[in-house]
Amino acid sequence: MEKSPKSIEHKVFTVFGIPVHCHLLDDGRRVIASDSIVKLLDLMAVGFPDSDLEASDLDLFVLWCRAK
Repeated sequence: MEKSPKSIEHKVFTVFGIPVHCHLLDDGRRVIASDSIVKLLDLMAVGFPDSDLEASDLDLFVLWCRAK
């Protein structure tokens, strides 16, 4: 029986005011919580509010997603 992967690391990045919950799994995969994706897509559908990009974790989020 194959075991389910477990989250070994949890990070939260604030992207355009949305908390984005991300997990590193014990098999090396990086995943983003589905509710975070839904909130980001909802925001994209209505447009981005005026936001302070300096206060955003966008750069850290992108680096986390690209890590190997």
